[in-house]
Amino acid sequence: MAEIIITDKTEALAAVKNDGWALEHASDELKADKEVVMA
Repeated sequence: MAEIIITDKTEALAAVKNDGWALEHASDELKADKEVVMA
């Protein structure tokens, strides 16, 4: 099964706000984005 990687910041923000574990599926660039991590 292919892993889904979130690359869109808006989608990442919404996903992480809904479930913090969604950060696991964010791109490395988004994982380094403080706004996304703190969502």
